[in-house]
Amino acid sequence: MKEYFFKRPMLLSAVCCVVISIAGYCGKIPLLCTGVLLALAVGVMVLTKAGGRLIFAMLLTLVMLISTVITRGKIAAIESVSNRSVTADLTIYEITYEGSDYYSAKAYVTDAEALENGTKIRVFYPPLDLRVGEILNAEFKPKTVPDDYKASSCGEEIYLTANLKNIKRTGKSNFVLKSVGKVRRYIKRTLYRNLGYEEAATLCALTFGDRSRFSDEFYRSVRSAGAAHVMVVSGMHLSILVLIFSRIGRKLVNDTLITAFAMLAAVFLLCTLCGFTMSIIRAGVTYVIAATAIIIKRRDNPANNLGAAVTLILICSPFAVLSVAFELSVLSTFGILAIALPAVRYITANKMIESEFTASVIFAVLVTLGATLMTLPVAVFVFGEVSTVGVITNLLITYAVTLLLWLAVCGLGVNLIFPALARLIFIPVNLIAKYVNSVIYFFGSLKFSVVPLKPQFAGGAVIAVIVIFWIFLACKNRNDMLKSGIMRRKIEWEGGKRLRWR
Repeated sequence: MKEYFFKRPMLLSAVCCVVISIAGYCGKIPLLCTGVLLALAVGVMVLTKAGGRLIFAMLLTLVMLISTVITRGKIAAIESVSNRSVTADLTIYEITYEGSDYYSAKAYVTDAEALENGTKIRVFYPPLDLRVGEILNAEFKPKTVPDDYKASSCGEEIYLTANLKNIKRTGKSNFVLKSVGKVRRYIKRTLYRNLGYEEAATLCALTFGDRSRFSDEFYRSVRSAGAAHVMVVSGMHLSILVLIFSRIGRKLVNDTLITAFAMLAAVFLLCTLCGFTMSIIRAGVTYVIAATAIIIKRRDNPANNLGAAVTLILICSPFAVLSVAFELSVLSTFGILAIALPAVRYITANKMIESEFTASVIFAVLVTLGATLMTLPVAVFVFGEVSTVGVITNLLITYAVTLLLWLAVCGLGVNLIFPALARLIFIPVNLIAKYVNSVIYFFGSLKFSVVPLKPQFAGGAVIAVIVIFWIFLACKNRNDMLKSGIMRRKIEWEGGKRLRWR
């Protein structure tokens, strides 16, 4: 396992950054102890003349340490304003809930004396038709986030909540956020006009992460069926959009630079549309690194790219690791890269399966198993349950979701020019969405669909994941050793010792 991470220094850096983040959230003393250990590790590497890439990766962890200390100071300054009367201009950047009694949104301070500009706040207000990007003036007494929601809010850089009073519209707006809001409203309006209610709600979740119109029953089914990651816009959704943009780029101009810039355009579009949530930022940064590798013509290493993305995000936002969406996105991606793909390569290289259909089914199962295994500790600690039907549910809906997104993007684009043609495209979209919902409802409602586990079992889940990953790497190393032995004997048989030495 040590060799695996040493060959992927940015992945090792990401693990160290996660440790620093957790230590920083726990308190000053754990953070200080972690900092001392990291400084000693870097010193030992320098004295022993470790590889330059490894030393650079560890130096980044020290930058992460400094960033965590600075962030803790900012949080203390922000929370010191708690329970003080404040009048401020706020910019709405995401509407999170619209109920009969109250609405809630995420906003950041545009102008205030007591709070620094850019400070994010979760706000609650009476039913009022506010739009994303709108700048309003309001009075409020900010309060610190309740302990039950503190970790997840820290992951989103939100440290205060407030009930707004005396709300006044300023008539001003943020152009970018306002444009994004218009695109979201266009997508929702188009989908709800052409699809059934539940099907449109599912498409809104798949396209830009809006789950506000999920019924409680359906949301429980999503979790029980092990399909929660599908309804969080992340790497899978971005990969589909990147593939669409890349293919369009290749069709227009067959050039690698155009392909790279098409990837960057897809990343920017979806990240902006989804409000830069942590899961989509992780996927977006990973693709930006991959596109950069294409532009500068460097060899691409997906696992190292993932580590680099996590490191950069945590340096900029040290407590992003506390976001459950971020955790699920990173761990599921790592499970696919570190377990599923090597197993797929082994099966393919040894030609163990001749049928393409059987191979595609097995590959889909391996990808689901890899992602499920790595996210097991989070599922136990956060949700207190593990889905027993997640593999079969994902196997049944993965390809359907991919086709669904392709058709939905086409339908939304065509609707701008030929609404009548778009209505024809939305007919299969509605049928496929109905199928996806039916699968989730069926498997999520089974009595044995989940196994409840107490959060205390999360530590055991972590140990189990490490042991399984270690066994997997041991088997891989053993396979490599056998290959080397076969090659050595072949060389000796063909050319003797002289060819062997050559």
